[in-house]
Amino acid sequence: MLARDQPPNNDGFNTMNLYSVHPFYLCIEPDGSAHGVFIFNSNPQATAGIPVDTFYCDTPDYMVDAESFTLNEGYADLPNYTNWLHAHNLHLTLNNNPYIAVDSDSFRRGLQQVGRHRTNSHSLDFAIKDQIKPKPSPKLKGPVK
Repeated sequence: MLARDQPPNNDGFNTMNLYSVHPFYLCIEPDGSAHGVFIFNSNPQATAGIPVDTFYCDTPDYMVDAESFTLNEGYADLPNYTNWLHAHNLHLTLNNNPYIAVDSDSFRRGLQQVGRHRTNSHSLDFAIKDQIKPKPSPKLKGPVK
């Protein structure tokens, strides 16, 4: 799959695809020749009776302020909808941003579950916001003490 993260653009008429994934495969044959297939739209799938089997939820829609592990009140029925999809052999993919603000409830809950102090860590561990150095040294290796 080829994917892109093109945000909306409201500057006049815009024909760019938003947040698109394009079905494409490339095959290299045993003799070294190759071919690729790009499926431009879903019309052939509909004609062949191939159903949609995956639904997507974008981050700003289902989360509260795009914060991980939160559910917008407008999506309160999302767990039931997800169960319905699964019961019908369908899938749901949630677009999740990989950041968690250090002053969020999610971060605090994580600290409580994992603990503030870890040993044998090979990454920078910042328990609270005031421990983050403005410009860490490029020579810094291992955990901040």
